[in-house]
Amino acid sequence: MLFVHPVLMVLVILLYAYVLSLGAARFRFNHLRQRVVFQWKRHVRLGQWAVAGYALGGVLGVFASWNAWGVVGGLGWHSRNFYFLILPLCAVSLATGLYMDRRKAPRKLLPLAHGLANLLLLLLGLCQAATGLAVFRALW
Repeated sequence: MLFVHPVLMVLVILLYAYVLSLGAARFRFNHLRQRVVFQWKRHVRLGQWAVAGYALGGVLGVFASWNAWGVVGGLGWHSRNFYFLILPLCAVSLATGLYMDRRKAPRKLLPLAHGLANLLLLLLGLCQAATGLAVFRALW
């Protein structure tokens, strides 16, 4: 079980980076006034998968640590980062994304807030990879 979590999270982080690159087209259109093609449906569909993957991967990590060591949240920054930063940002990302998808309108601030939350999620995911790698090395 300990190997499922890191493998899933690496895949989710790669998917997140791709979805963020799709969303960069929206940023370029809204704020840089560049003519670009924004693949809205692909961005929405894969974005939902990426957010769900972050949440599911974190929950699998909780179960993996509980299964291996009998401890929930005992990995310091790695655990606190998930509970107090990543999960709330996943909720913000999903809520703002679903709202914009269901109520299409020209907007500037909400997509920017959505994109910043997701950029922060990607950066936090990379921090999680670094702290998780330290745990992985300590085990093997």
